[in-house]
Amino acid sequence: WVYWQVLDGSGWGLIASDDGARKLGAVATKYHVLAQYSRHIREGMTILDNDDHNTVVAYDSKEGKLVLVTVADLWENTITYDLSAFGAVKGPVTRWVTNTAGAARYEKHTDLTVQGKKLIVKLDKKTIQTVEIQGVSFAEERIFFA
Repeated sequence: WVYWQVLDGSGWGLIASDDGARKLGAVATKYHVLAQYSRHIREGMTILDNDDHNTVVAYDSKEGKLVLVTVADLWENTITYDLSAFGAVKGPVTRWVTNTAGAARYEKHTDLTVQGKKLIVKLDKKTIQTVEIQGVSFAEERIFFA
């Protein structure tokens, strides 16, 4: 992941700055949005095909970890991730949430569990959420969402 303008005083940067005064300002919301992807989808992971255009799915075969990054823009949504294409889905499950219209900035939660190879996730509008599931073994190439 590369972002060309980390520091900037005109709103483009991930972190506000005053280059002339050599001072840093506030961290922009986009910093936390980028973190949803860059901290969880790492080099060497496999990006998997899926049927949800709002979700990026990545699998780490060395760690046995599945990562789902989902955006809910204009409406609340409840998504059921069907994980039956995987051999084993044990958990635990950890999620991080950033709400671009609210106060949540990359907040960590451990309140989800896999139930019978399904994971149900509620997304508030204007959020981006990353879910990491540990103990996953890869069985097939495709994952489907209901």
